[in-house]
Amino acid sequence: MNIAHYPISLILLASGASSRMKASLGKDKMQLTLPDDERTLLQTTLEIYRSCPFAEILVIVRQYGREEPTGKTRFIVNDKAEQGMASSLALGVKSASPNVSGYLIALADMPLVQIASIEALCNEFLLCRSNEAICVPTFRGQRGNPVLFGSAYKNELLSLFGDVGAKSLLRQYAERVCEVETDDEGILLDIDTAQDWQHFLQKKAA
Repeated sequence: MNIAHYPISLILLASGASSRMKASLGKDKMQLTLPDDERTLLQTTLEIYRSCPFAEILVIVRQYGREEPTGKTRFIVNDKAEQGMASSLALGVKSASPNVSGYLIALADMPLVQIASIEALCNEFLLCRSNEAICVPTFRGQRGNPVLFGSAYKNELLSLFGDVGAKSLLRQYAERVCEVETDDEGILLDIDTAQDWQHFLQKKAA
């Protein structure tokens, strides 16, 4: 399906403490740079999502860096990031346009997600024609990220707390979850450690 516009807010979470990466490389993982073009990890992941026609892109960060707002993209500082992922997720939902049909919750430390997987999620959500739909990508039967929540879950997303994200809603509304099968291992691969980073660089170079 060729969609010219997704009535969906992309919420890209990039405000984690990055404690494991700082311990090994002494640097916030969002600011790690690719050796070939000096793009940061955050910029690399963001570029993938910018390829899709979202209504808006909201990037939740701990502090402003060299990234500047462009087009539909806004950077929003979470000054309560130490409270966990849920605080960033809720801030993104709170900042989103009231006119969207859903929220695609994505993680900035997952730069191997394929554009085709993102499009498949959004297209499946739109085919459901319901703001109560929840669409989750899978790879060989294992659920991954990003996850798309219909706007019916706005209040519940706003009320989340801690560092567990929105997994509780997947359990609570299990009968509404639509699994979208992909051939994309990238939906399972995040970058937390120096070893993860090297693995990513090797895949990029291959």
